[in-house]
Amino acid sequence: VMDDADVVVVVLDALGGVTDQDARIINLAVDRYKPVLLVVNKWDLVPEKSANTAKQYTENIHRILADMTFLPTHFISCQTNQRVADVLSRVEHLALQTQKRVATARVNEILEAMLLHNPPSLIKSSSKRLKFYFATQVSVSPPTIVIKANFAKDVRPSYVRYMTRTFRRELGFPDVPINLTLR
Repeated sequence: VMDDADVVVVVLDALGGVTDQDARIINLAVDRYKPVLLVVNKWDLVPEKSANTAKQYTENIHRILADMTFLPTHFISCQTNQRVADVLSRVEHLALQTQKRVATARVNEILEAMLLHNPPSLIKSSSKRLKFYFATQVSVSPPTIVIKANFAKDVRPSYVRYMTRTFRRELGFPDVPINLTLR
């Protein structure tokens, strides 16, 4: 069923937080490049809320979910009908992000800036410099970016994560997973 979804909405209990099962479902969705909206229900039951309570709660979720800090969080209360009507507009916003197309020139501009700011290290096995030739967005839903490189298999996972985060932020995909492929 998840494969057919355009957006995955995971409802969390405000008092219970992220359970192991929630984390597994969220990981499954992100691994399949599905946008995920984290909806925190029963927000009215959280005691002694202050101006920073939602922000602190979101930071705690991000600590638990580690590499998925880009996932948006929405706080609701079904019992009091607080912000429930906004869920659908948030889902539509995520769906639109996955449909966005970015010009190849812009993708390459971001790649060039990324390489200037944080150049990749040498390939230890051959002592050669990693070169990226060009990048382009090849599809939407999920947004897929392909980068041509001389030693694509030797790019460190940490550098791929850096590139993915930067492309997501700079190309207008702040809340959705993108598929970054090196060839």
